[in-house]
Amino acid sequence: MDAQTESQPEHPTAPPSESPTLDEPKPDAPDIPNAESLDSNAEELSSTTSKDEEAGKIQPGSTVAEDEPSKPPQPPKPTLIELYAKHRGFHWHPSEKCFTHPNGRWIEKSQSPFNWEERDANGELTTRFWVTEQKLANGVELAAELWTLFGQQPTTTALVVVGDDHSPFALTGQELLQLKDSRQISLHPARYRIVESR
Repeated sequence: MDAQTESQPEHPTAPPSESPTLDEPKPDAPDIPNAESLDSNAEELSSTTSKDEEAGKIQPGSTVAEDEPSKPPQPPKPTLIELYAKHRGFHWHPSEKCFTHPNGRWIEKSQSPFNWEERDANGELTTRFWVTEQKLANGVELAAELWTLFGQQPTTTALVVVGDDHSPFALTGQELLQLKDSRQISLHPARYRIVESR
C-alpha cells in the first residue's frame, strides 16, 4: 500500500506575527515588580516628599514652573518718527491718531510720496516729511519724484534719516539742496526703467 505523501513547501515560513524584522529586534519582556517591591517604593516616595515639604523646599501641589517669576513682555522698539516727535516735544494722541504738541501743532499721516506732515495750531501745513530708517552715511535711496519735490518745495519738505548716533536726523529740502550744491552729498541713479523699443 503506497503511502500518500503530502506536498510540503521547500522553505517553511513562520506566521507573519512571529517573523522579526532586521531593524526592529524583539524587545525582551519587561520585568514585572511584585506587590512587595511596589509597596516599599511607594513608602520611599511618600517619605521623601514629606521631608522636602517639611524642609520648605516644595509646597504641596506646587510645580517648579509656578515658582519662577514670569518675565514682563518687552515694549516694542519706538519707530523713527516716534523718536523724532518725542525729541521735538510731541506726544502720541491715540484718539486723534497723531502726535500733538502743547502749543497746538500736530504731526499726522501724509499723502504719498511723503509719509508724515506737520501742521500749525491753525491747521496750516508747515512741513511734509519723508521718514526712512536709512543712514545718510550709507546712502539713502529715494524715488526720483521725491527728490524733485524737495527741489520744488524746499522750505516745506524735510528728510528724516537715522543719524550717526542712531537718533533721528532731519534735513529740510533747502538744506539738502545746499549740501548738493556744495558737493557734500551727490546724486547717483539707483533705479532704471526698462522700456521695450519699437
